[in-house]
Amino acid sequence: MNNIEVLLVNPSTVTHVPDYARTGNIFNPEHKVQKSFNPGLLSIASFLASHGIEVKILDLLEEQDTAKLEEHLGANMPTVVGISCFSGWSYPNALKVAEVVKRYYPKTLVVAGGAHIAPLEERVFADTRNIDMLVLHEGESTTLEIVRRIEHLQPIEGMPGTISRGKDSSLAVNRQRVARININDLPLTRWDIYPGADRFIPYVEESRGCYGSGNSACTFCMSQYQYNGKINLRTPETFQRELDNAFNHFGNRNMYAILASTFGANPRYAVEMIRAMGQKQVQWTTEIRVDVPWESYLELAAQNGLSVLNASPESASPDILLRMNKTRNPERYLKKSTDLITMSAGIDDFILKLNFLFYAGETSETLKETLGYMMGLAEHIKSVSCAPLMVYPGTATERNLGAYNQRFGTSTIQDPFWSSMRIYPCHLSSSLGFSEVSAFCSVLDKMFNAPQTWGRTMSYKYGTEGNQEQTQQTLLAAKFGRRQV
Repeated sequence: MNNIEVLLVNPSTVTHVPDYARTGNIFNPEHKVQKSFNPGLLSIASFLASHGIEVKILDLLEEQDTAKLEEHLGANMPTVVGISCFSGWSYPNALKVAEVVKRYYPKTLVVAGGAHIAPLEERVFADTRNIDMLVLHEGESTTLEIVRRIEHLQPIEGMPGTISRGKDSSLAVNRQRVARININDLPLTRWDIYPGADRFIPYVEESRGCYGSGNSACTFCMSQYQYNGKINLRTPETFQRELDNAFNHFGNRNMYAILASTFGANPRYAVEMIRAMGQKQVQWTTEIRVDVPWESYLELAAQNGLSVLNASPESASPDILLRMNKTRNPERYLKKSTDLITMSAGIDDFILKLNFLFYAGETSETLKETLGYMMGLAEHIKSVSCAPLMVYPGTATERNLGAYNQRFGTSTIQDPFWSSMRIYPCHLSSSLGFSEVSAFCSVLDKMFNAPQTWGRTMSYKYGTEGNQEQTQQTLLAAKFGRRQV
């Protein structure tokens, strides 16, 4: 067998964003980078290490150029370089990493994967000749299989769940999914592998996939592609072990993030996990759908450290909710949303942050429905994040664009900037363009957010280092100052 050294790279997300796109879930002040772990990369690293494989992580999150990467490559010659790309903001830099690696070591195998790059599939190989292989879904077992095959001098072309480029430049495409790893069988997270781990707030993974997957998968979300319409839940026992593991490293000095597309899909599990968080006496944040059984645990969660809860009604227009495939019963869905908002308003020192998405086919009437809903609950709403539609690869929205265009006049902005990231802002209809809806969202954000409250929902996303008060002031000035459109 050969000695294999694996280098996993988190590319930079430093990029210029047009002012008209600085809203909602893609809001970010100029020259500010949201700082967080790359959980998928660390999970793969922990999994490989548990199988005795030498693995390193190189985090380029805040790098302005390739100097740090080149310094590493000048001292190390990895056998395999794995590049994670879970966001379009890092896609151009992911391609740049591959280019630099191949310039130093043409024979090094360059593998890419992640929530953004994987659904692009063959388009990745049209964008670059420097990526040899693409992992299409969850990466732990597939990355291990790649390494084992290299060790035993076995071919890797055509492996299930991958696309690979052959020596003749042809592509071997195998979309067959590998058997899903039960999240409870994963090894403990190896925080020591991640460089500068104390820069970020710690996390514990509660689940993968979404409560609304399968036939109720939201059309705009990439979760369906990643997780095949299934949710993968931790048990309270393995959650407790991961929490203890994180606490032993980070203590209770930071906010904790509980990673989940939909926390609390299993109410019994949720109650036990919430009590475990309370025992650690930490503040924490997580995300839910409004239609999960949150009634079973919301107040308990707030009593046990939950300080920011993100929830996504998305819209108050029944037509839009149905088009999004958010629910099949808009009336019941909006009743649940209303109950969540009103109950949360009565809980002290607790922020419910509501996410609204303006979708394909919006009209003045559907905008009125959502605005009217928000106005009717204004006294209960503590924080919101409003955004116009961005079209992401591998989503049902992307597949439906042709039909939306014919029916509503929906179209995407495909200029060089957005095409370089393979994400596309969307003109929602023949009467509502992206820029004007983005400006509308900016006004709504100012209407329904008190600055200091909104700041509490954002500041932890910018890491634990530096002058936290200065960071807060920069965020507030960018969000609530006069906007240039």
